Amino acid sequence: MDGILPLWTRRIGPGEIEIYGLCILISDQTLTPLDVRLQLVPSDDSISWLECRLGERNGLEMVRVPYGEHTKLFARLEGRRDSIDWVYRAGLGDRLIS
Repeated sequence: MDGILPLWTRRIGPGEIEIYGLCILISDQTLTPLDVRLQLVPSDDSISWLECRLGERNGLEMVRVPYGEHTKLFARLEGRRDSIDWVYRAGLGDRLIS
């Protein structure tokens, strides 16, 4: 990933944030959907938990839109975070209960 263009960023709990929007793929500078949630450990500012979902599936391909067309893709993302067929999913650590 080369950069992130957030549709929105919000606090989802103590020390937790969520970023939903688009990321720029470094290989060809195209855009694809991104959803990242993470939680920090308050005592040392390290990441205790992370969940990352990247890329919307389109048949056998991943949606990749030229950088200049980001407004079209933003419009398609609104209200669809939980219904996107994500290509990649990665997680790390355990979510702390507060």
